[in-house]
Amino acid sequence: MSGGIETLVVAAAPVDDPDAYRSIIERAEVVIAVDGGADLCMEAGRDPDWLVGDLDSIDPEVLSKVRQSGAQILQLEREKDISDLDAALELCVREHALSPVVTAATGGRLDHTLAAVGSLAVNAALSPRLLEPGLEGWILSAEGSAVLRLAGVGTTVSVLPVLGDANVSLTGFRYPLERRWLRPLGSMGLSNVLVTEGAQIRVHVGVVLVLQHGTAAV
Repeated sequence: MSGGIETLVVAAAPVDDPDAYRSIIERAEVVIAVDGGADLCMEAGRDPDWLVGDLDSIDPEVLSKVRQSGAQILQLEREKDISDLDAALELCVREHALSPVVTAATGGRLDHTLAAVGSLAVNAALSPRLLEPGLEGWILSAEGSAVLRLAGVGTTVSVLPVLGDANVSLTGFRYPLERRWLRPLGSMGLSNVLVTEGAQIRVHVGVVLVLQHGTAAV
């Protein structure tokens, strides 16, 4: 994905190379740090505009700097029924921040990664996107953003249903699909290959996560 990012949500998953996130964070107009995600923002030289979370994973020194920066802080209770990322996406809804880009959300514990994907999926109406170094993702839904066109011939693309079965069509791929039903965590949509610029994914029923290793959507 090239160009600027209107709203960036920086989650708190552990990252191996903080410098790899610098160019992502630098492109953002508005940055929402999710608890310890503020540490990554500060390493990139960017004060977050918002800090959301129960503040159990943020470095105390970073928290002090965030307070001094004048960022708006939405502090949550430690005992709660939603994740900090859920709260950050709810903030995007309240602030009418459509198509937020979420980063630093897929490393670390597998259960945390799966829950992060679930958070994106239940907020499909926002048309959230996922961006990690070398990986881009989109949430598509029949009721929201139902069509995605991709560039990057030769790149690997996976289409994974979330929140139940999904009916999808793929054109411009090595393995095209026509109104095919896919099941959550099934392998039917795994590791397809883009063979035509402007290849298209359409969701007829359900919600899917599209992951691409390579260049951005057109």
